[in-house]
Amino acid sequence: MTSFLPLFQALGLTLLHMSWEGALIAGAYAAGLWLIPAARPNARYVLGLSSLLAILVAALATFTYELTRQPAGFALDVVAAAPALAQSSALGLSRWLPVLDAVWLAGVLLLSLRMAGGLWQIGRLSVEAQAVPLTIRRRFEAALDRAGLSRRVEVRLNTRIDSPFVVGLMRAVVYLPLSAVTALGPEQLDAVFAHELEHVRRGDYGWNLVQSLVETLFFYHPPCGGSAAACANSANCVAMTRRSMSAAIR
Repeated sequence: MTSFLPLFQALGLTLLHMSWEGALIAGAYAAGLWLIPAARPNARYVLGLSSLLAILVAALATFTYELTRQPAGFALDVVAAAPALAQSSALGLSRWLPVLDAVWLAGVLLLSLRMAGGLWQIGRLSVEAQAVPLTIRRRFEAALDRAGLSRRVEVRLNTRIDSPFVVGLMRAVVYLPLSAVTALGPEQLDAVFAHELEHVRRGDYGWNLVQSLVETLFFYHPPCGGSAAACANSANCVAMTRRSMSAAIR
């Protein structure tokens, strides 16, 4: 257990440091959104992705830095993490770091189980998926050509879902609800395909996993979670904008 003590100490200090580091990154992201007009959703989306990566990089760099300073510099690190406290208070804080680690690990475990359950349900969709009618497949292939996607993307029908969405990294699948076949006209279906294929083109499924990772690791930090949610909203704005442009071109 003693051999793991530096890891736990570095983890606790990283959680403390990320309280202000994450706030700075979230503040910079909010300032960027204020400076970039809403008419440029792609730039806002790139800014959001950059903020997610910055949060992860900052946490990893801080943890690595704190780990290299263990155990000799531990007391000094606690003071650096809370400079307003006196030396005695800082040493008292060090005794609470294991509690902080335990609470954080418990929260991450619970959220990870929820995330794993969601991924399992998504995986079940492929088992229950059905082939789409030939006419819809042909329209989908035409949409693929318009989107300029050369890698393999499939379209499947699933009666358990109520809205279209994309799943997969290397081999993406566009799932359609039954209503897409029975209620949507050809132009509406083309608009749906354009929207979903824009998500495929940008790899939004992978970035959604990164967003979920940030929300899981920093559940205790609302600004970090807010940045992740805003990034997801920007992704939908970009997809809708490009879908409108494609419709206007046709």
